[in-house]
Amino acid sequence: MDNKRIHLVAATLFVTFFVSCNKNKIDRGIKDQAQVEALLNSGLVLPAGSFTVNPDSDNVAVDNSISVGSSSGAPMALRVGQTTNASIPFNAPNGNVSAIGMRFGTTGPINFVPISTNNATGGTGSFQFQVTPEMCNNLSKICHDVRCYEFAYTDEGQISQSNLNQIALMCGNCDEPSCKGLIDENICEVDCDLISGADGSGIYLDRYLEALNTYSSNPTTQTCNNYYDAIILWYQAIIACSGQDDFQGESLSSLITQLENDKGSICPSF
Repeated sequence: MDNKRIHLVAATLFVTFFVSCNKNKIDRGIKDQAQVEALLNSGLVLPAGSFTVNPDSDNVAVDNSISVGSSSGAPMALRVGQTTNASIPFNAPNGNVSAIGMRFGTTGPINFVPISTNNATGGTGSFQFQVTPEMCNNLSKICHDVRCYEFAYTDEGQISQSNLNQIALMCGNCDEPSCKGLIDENICEVDCDLISGADGSGIYLDRYLEALNTYSSNPTTQTCNNYYDAIILWYQAIIACSGQDDFQGESLSSLITQLENDKGSICPSF
């Protein structure tokens, strides 16, 4: 075989190999929003005692006196296999809420979790849930823009009108373009496993308290920056992992903006 023939064969093999490898990298996962939402509903892991109500087929009445709502602004980052806190505020003048629930997408059964309200006319119902770890296996490796509808359920078997929350199902990494366009970069990087309680306790809180102690005992530009970075990250983690901006009566987004301003004006002065 002459040299020209050898080079031609080598070039052909290279092109074949290159095309074959890149074909394997083509993302053929599901992107359709309605399909993703249907799969999410089927892959929810909920607390014991949860039940479903299908308003499309169960002839369920709506109690229009009840309202549910959330002050969350940016979409909540939802990671498969991680425990996520769902907190749903409600206002019920008749004190008849007995469960709160959620559904991904506009149709199908609603997943409800019983709560004890003691006939309260308002409050926040909370529960923890997971999405099965294998959920992203058949989905496109992007951040999926998902619609999550929240509901309340009454003692009489009625449901409330829904409240819409946007969810970012993270099947892609934080540097994937769809993730950058959907959720804040800092929130994207948050690890919800480091938040262990609805009160925000956990590693992020511990890091903030450690930074606060260091800053209090040794106030320098560096310890000041570390302190503000730690408390801002803690607040961002609460927003990302709970899907709520309201925390103990405060808007965390507003507090973060104020803290960032304070950091810029205070820390350089040391």
